Amino acid sequence: KPSESSKEAPYIQRNIDATRDAYGLSGVEVKDYQATLTTNAGQLANDAATRSNTSVCLKFTDDRIKDGVAFAKAVAKRLDVENVAYDIGAYRDAPAGLRIWCGGTVETADIVAMLPWLEWAFDAEINAQS
Repeated sequence: KPSESSKEAPYIQRNIDATRDAYGLSGVEVKDYQATLTTNAGQLANDAATRSNTSVCLKFTDDRIKDGVAFAKAVAKRLDVENVAYDIGAYRDAPAGLRIWCGGTVETADIVAMLPWLEWAFDAEINAQS
């Protein structure tokens, strides 16, 4: 019995192709990005009472980061420009970092798909500082 995704795949591909044509991206080469993800101590809220059940707030703790606020804004902007994530910058009164909505309207697969892009944006911004 065919699965729902196998039945929908040709229609989804047709829409992807039409969108690429409309934006002049037909000749863009698509490459898989193999990411390895790790979470370090200090990247999540220390106090369970302050943790959100609808969003994940990340702060960057890498010693290579020179200006945490500027770095977080630059990572958020890279993800926005790539249409991967929108409005994920931390609130003005929050520590510098990212705020990723994970509420009931977000599919787990979408968060998983965003994670390699997050690592890409992080690495790109680290390299841009050099």
